[in-house]
Amino acid sequence: MSSQPPGPPVGPLPPPPPGPGPPPGAGPGPSRWRSRKFLALIITGVVVLAGLVVLLVVLLPGDDGGGTAGDSPSPTSPSPTSPSPLSSAEAHELAGRVALTPEDWGSGFSAPSEGYEYSPVGELTVLENCQLVDKSDRPGTLASLNRSVVTSDAEVGGYSEVRVYADTATAETYMADVNEAIHRCASQRYDGSRFDGIREAAPPPLTGFDELVAEEGRQTMSDGTKVDLHFTVLTGRTGEIVLEAHAYGSKEALPETRKRAGDALALMQKRLRDDTAAPSPATAR
Repeated sequence: MSSQPPGPPVGPLPPPPPGPGPPPGAGPGPSRWRSRKFLALIITGVVVLAGLVVLLVVLLPGDDGGGTAGDSPSPTSPSPTSPSPLSSAEAHELAGRVALTPEDWGSGFSAPSEGYEYSPVGELTVLENCQLVDKSDRPGTLASLNRSVVTSDAEVGGYSEVRVYADTATAETYMADVNEAIHRCASQRYDGSRFDGIREAAPPPLTGFDELVAEEGRQTMSDGTKVDLHFTVLTGRTGEIVLEAHAYGSKEALPETRKRAGDALALMQKRLRDDTAAPSPATAR
């Protein structure tokens, strides 16, 4: 599950659960940052190193004084559960660069008066009775960051979320929990709020993710008051990094809500791809 209920934020979000806070100097209050530029370089280094090993095996003579490419072993692919090359501070910086700001959502969106940024974010667990409860980020979380946006009438809004894990296996487990909750509880409750019609939907045609899950539903109760807000949540995983885009609005605006969530996730994915491909400061020097 995400750090927020499936629908729009139900008042101020709860304080961030205990966990690693922002790096020193990040400023007061729950804020978000991040930096990452080492993943692409490390992966590239692994590939180059593997290529050199193969080249040496081909060129160096064997016991019979020669060798062929057929005698050389194939390079070994990096393990899918290999640890992230990022430190916690670097993961925080990365998430801050990838998560969206109000300007990224388009005109008319702004930061809410409360609960714009949270880090660490925590998670929501769906109990057996389909009640949502808060918990801290799971072990293996290097960084988690959430930024919310809303329009002036609060009838349209959303959030972007970035989670960086220590390894791919932990990110896969998070995705499995997201998917399981969608299929197990079509109705979910969070304090005085209720969410109905929760289901897996067809994801937009986004490529490049290792996993992509689309969730839709509607919020029917907010702090004990009846509402009718429809939402779309897109969660995509690339390696050990999970991106999530959430948008909500009226039933009539559902096609626009779906597009808004898809555009938000695509923009975060592009930022992550560009950030990963950028040279590290050491290389730039």
